[in-house]
Amino acid sequence: MNYRIVIKIILLISWMTLIFCFSNQDRDHSSRVSDGFITKISKVILGDNYKKITKSKTYGTTVFIVRKTAHFFMYFVLSIISFSLLYEFFGLDKKTILFTILLCFLYSISDEVHQLFVVGRSCELRDIIIDTTSSIISAALNYFIRKKYKKI
Repeated sequence: MNYRIVIKIILLISWMTLIFCFSNQDRDHSSRVSDGFITKISKVILGDNYKKITKSKTYGTTVFIVRKTAHFFMYFVLSIISFSLLYEFFGLDKKTILFTILLCFLYSISDEVHQLFVVGRSCELRDIIIDTTSSIISAALNYFIRKKYKKI
């Protein structure tokens, strides 16, 4: 087997494992991670005034945006890795896009169902939509960039 394929399979499994680990965190731990990220960014942007954001009315919205952006990012990267692996088998073909999106969509569903069994977590259709939308955007960008690169 081609070493590039093996490396891409390892990357794919590793990234899926990372997503699983984040999903496996209970509600309290997951909230601490989000809050910690927001606190660090707030300290950089606001300096000593960072404590104001945690008391503001927009804090809940900020947490929501950070969490959904994390979903978008995780599945954007999953799509890049998946596309890269499937490209090895199908080349620059629409099958590569279709199977990439399908893989990410199915993994998103399995991830959300998994969260039903994690304390304080739930299955969210909105997250599946965000994950799948991210995968579609990533796969399309991957396709068009590779298509343009191939012409050069």
